[in-house]
Amino acid sequence: MSLDVTDSQAKLDAKVQEALKIYDGIDVLINNASYIEAGLVEDVTHERLVASCNINLFGPINLTRSILPHFRQRKAGTIIFMGSVGAGPYCVGKFGLEGIVECLQKETSQFGIRTVIIEPGYYRTKVYSEANVKWEPLSIQEYEPTQTALKGMVKAVDGNQPGDPKKAAERIVDIVRREGLAAGKETPPRLPLGPDCFQQLKDKFLSTLKILEDWEELIVSTNLDSK
Repeated sequence: MSLDVTDSQAKLDAKVQEALKIYDGIDVLINNASYIEAGLVEDVTHERLVASCNINLFGPINLTRSILPHFRQRKAGTIIFMGSVGAGPYCVGKFGLEGIVECLQKETSQFGIRTVIIEPGYYRTKVYSEANVKWEPLSIQEYEPTQTALKGMVKAVDGNQPGDPKKAAERIVDIVRREGLAAGKETPPRLPLGPDCFQQLKDKFLSTLKILEDWEELIVSTNLDSK
């Protein structure tokens, strides 16, 4: 069966009901549909941002809404979202998913539903192919060196990613089934996947910790004065 994540909520609801009639139950939803909007923040148009969010953010949220009644009724189910650690406007949707997943995990865990966003590193897929990365003509020429560098990075990465997508899929199956390297572990709301992603996130969190330490005096200085 075919499904377009940008369809209306009513159409997505109908698709889920169609799938339930075929398979007599759904255990797992993996929100994997996406494309990379690779423009620069100042240069990207509102329309392009909305189009990106329709696929990368609102589509997964709406499809999740469609499946949640079934999962609540079953008192079980796993919902997986795919995140990202970079890529400009693309991250508008992906960062939005991170916030939604944290809230959704707290709201639905009472029904036996698990929710997790996987943040993959670089895997040898077609995600960085010319067909999947959307570059629009640059309208602000001052950014030409930046866009040229980004295009060069994407071209260099495409076909040379270190990650094995087969292994990534196997690890995700382990997470869903709580087997293998995921056995006996509580599923977190956010999980990086890949040594490159591990290091990027570790560096980011260490940088955030340093900000907290360096700016602690100012950060904690805003409570009302004691009487």
